[in-house]
Amino acid sequence: MLVYLDPDVIKALKKAAVDDDRHSYEIAEEAIREWLREREIRTSGNGANPAFR
Repeated sequence: MLVYLDPDVIKALKKAAVDDDRHSYEIAEEAIREWLREREIRTSGNGANPAFR
């Protein structure tokens, strides 16, 4: 999968990754999983999909 992000978002993500001593992909994956979890709860009401944990 290839995702295009606004250059300012990329810059902020890279800075946050350095500040938190993490990889940028870890932060992005965490944010995506959280968004999917919230979406699952909104649409199905249970958030039971294990991929979003």
